[in-house]
Amino acid sequence: DDAPESLRMLDIDITQSGSWQRTDVRTLVPDIIARQRRTHRLLAEIRGELSIVVQVLYETAAPIVQKVVRGHLLRCRFDSIRQAIIHKAETEAGTEIQRMIRSYLAKAETERRRLERREAMRLRLQTIARHF
Repeated sequence: DDAPESLRMLDIDITQSGSWQRTDVRTLVPDIIARQRRTHRLLAEIRGELSIVVQVLYETAAPIVQKVVRGHLLRCRFDSIRQAIIHKAETEAGTEIQRMIRSYLAKAETERRRLERREAMRLRLQTIARHF
């Protein structure tokens, strides 16, 4: 109230477009406060809607981002995975070849011992038959 008259007067065009009147600021205070409250309420609603939009965006984007990251990681590790598979296959193939060779050698040794025993028995029988 201590302000001079010129500071209390305001062009109403600031608050209402198309109206070129001057008015006392004190009469506009309730209208400005109401507009401020409506603006705050609208801002709160918009923030709520924005948070819903952001949540939906995260829910939609998360699987896509995960897919992209997993694909990238797989491509980065693909060579090492492929080398590990090749190494495992080579190792298993080597083990199988060793098994087959050992089996062949064991059968050959068994057959050699069988023939050796048979020869020893034949000689033994001949010796016995000669002394009879």
